[in-house]
Amino acid sequence: MNVLANFVDVSEDILLLKGFCKESLKGKLKWLFFLYPLCLLAVTLLKLTSLVYSIKHNKYSKKR
Repeated sequence: MNVLANFVDVSEDILLLKGFCKESLKGKLKWLFFLYPLCLLAVTLLKLTSLVYSIKHNKYSKKR
């Protein structure tokens, strides 16, 4: 069952790539200059939040 779920995920990714290749130049530029940096910003914020949480958690656990 898990193998089938992985295959479906991969096939969806392939369909997304095919759709991106068929997309117009305006759509590609929108993705490259707006959505991609937005995704990078979200990932960076999540990593920073995780780092701050781990630092605070380590400080509090050492005090006990």
